Amino acid sequence: MENFLCIPKGGIMKTRFLIVLTFVMISLAACSQGGGSSGRGDCADGVCVALRVVEPVQFNAPVVVMITVTSDQDRSDLGLTLFTDGVQVTINGPQGWENNARKGLVYKNGPSNGADWFFDAKANVPVRFTRVLHFSEKDQLTQIDVVLHVPPRSWVASAHATIKYSREGVRVYGMGTPLPGLRTPAPETLPAWIIRPDGTRIPYPTLLPTPTFAPRTRPARTPTNVTPRIPTPTRRPYP
Repeated sequence: MENFLCIPKGGIMKTRFLIVLTFVMISLAACSQGGGSSGRGDCADGVCVALRVVEPVQFNAPVVVMITVTSDQDRSDLGLTLFTDGVQVTINGPQGWENNARKGLVYKNGPSNGADWFFDAKANVPVRFTRVLHFSEKDQLTQIDVVLHVPPRSWVASAHATIKYSREGVRVYGMGTPLPGLRTPAPETLPAWIIRPDGTRIPYPTLLPTPTFAPRTRPARTPTNVTPRIPTPTRRPYP
């Protein structure tokens, strides 16, 4: 077999490595096919929901989002809610939605739109929905949320993506991606002041000052004539 493939001895392991590497590259290309931001989502109680923004996104152009739901068993009357916190975002529909999207509704969610619909899911068969959003011509940082409802609970899982919508360029940030302009929390800072028992405030970390005492001056003494209380005996001449 080695002679038929013209593989020299010692090169079999290298050839196998190249074959494995080729399959890995093909798999990565298949995963990234179609573009879009990270499709990460949330899973709970046997169901998962993921949200993906189709890229590239152009300013003053429709924004297309894809929602994928999977279930570990057959379920009916699942619900999805799509909404944003944008300055003004509208959602197309419910006309033109997928045939498996029932009871579709588009409503006002503050200055923007929200959308609801119901559907059924088969075990281990992904269910996908596509929605088109229109942003107002204003620079904004908008989060797009999708929430999955599983009866009888109100909601079970959710996913989101954030869009920096600007004339200078549009960027998409998937779940878990740090957003621009947000700094990491600063480490805990030490107190700015130290309050002494006497009520005085000393800036920290200035060391506590060593107490200094005013020099004590003693008044100058002038010598005075003091008469002793007992007179000094004087000797008389011997008779």
